[in-house]
Amino acid sequence: MTIILFIIGIVFVSYIYETFFKSNSVDDIKKSTPRIQSKKIDPNEYTIKKASLISFENTLKKEGNHVLKGINDLSKVTLPNTEKEIESPLAVKERQMVALEEILSIFDKKFVSFDIFDSNGLPCYFLHNYYPLKYNDISEKNKENRKIIYDFKDGLLNERTSNIHKEIAAVLLNSFSKDSLKETVFICLPASTQTKYKRRYARFSEEVCKACGMMNFFQHVSYLWDRKAKHIEKITAGSELSHIYFPKEIVENKKIIIFDDIFTTGKTLRAMEYKLITNGANVVSAIFLGKTYDQYGIKMGMLGRKSAVIED
Repeated sequence: MTIILFIIGIVFVSYIYETFFKSNSVDDIKKSTPRIQSKKIDPNEYTIKKASLISFENTLKKEGNHVLKGINDLSKVTLPNTEKEIESPLAVKERQMVALEEILSIFDKKFVSFDIFDSNGLPCYFLHNYYPLKYNDISEKNKENRKIIYDFKDGLLNERTSNIHKEIAAVLLNSFSKDSLKETVFICLPASTQTKYKRRYARFSEEVCKACGMMNFFQHVSYLWDRKAKHIEKITAGSELSHIYFPKEIVENKKIIIFDDIFTTGKTLRAMEYKLITNGANVVSAIFLGKTYDQYGIKMGMLGRKSAVIED
């Protein structure tokens, strides 16, 4: 009897141990806890393969590079994970999800950034901030931009100025459809003398119009006399463009885009706009190489900053 009770006691103790102690042991807890698998990162997971690049390039070539031409606002592009979402303004059939680095690696494209502002209701574009020589404490980039503008005004053809016509064309092609540009007259605001006008704009206006399909107004401007530069001689609003002449029928019922090297107060722009409107033209926009920094903070209706692809 004693032996039987002893055996029952052992069984009972074993049961208690199994139920209340062993089930809560560290080993059982490990077994019963779901194992968290850490994802092994493959360093090649986001590497762009050469074959996919070639396929992507061929696809874009078939579509006439509309995706590239539609890249217009890099500052607003979103970046989910490794991709950037880019929406084309040029009636691309569907939104494209493309890696910007992928495009650049394939085509080695160059971009030009430009700002948009409103001048008395006229949408205007400019490429660079311009600081006159009285401003010395400026960045190296702004100093270089000033040199670009001065070299262009002097009619120099060098590394700084050789691609300006491509940059201006890129802005226009990004902002207007090619069909509308074909019906547009491109007018460079006349300089103080005919010599400066020819040296500054002869090649430039021809190249911009060739790239955009616009009508070149350059050859239709006649100088009645040469006047002194505005910083030397005070020019009144009424005499701003009195030294030039152009036939009315060239601009009548035409859409006009005006170009000038620098926007400061907008006085010359308004004078040209008035002269064109009184001759029956429709001025739709203006574009400038630079916009003068204003220390007095004159409010311009700044509308944003965009980027455009420069076509070769």
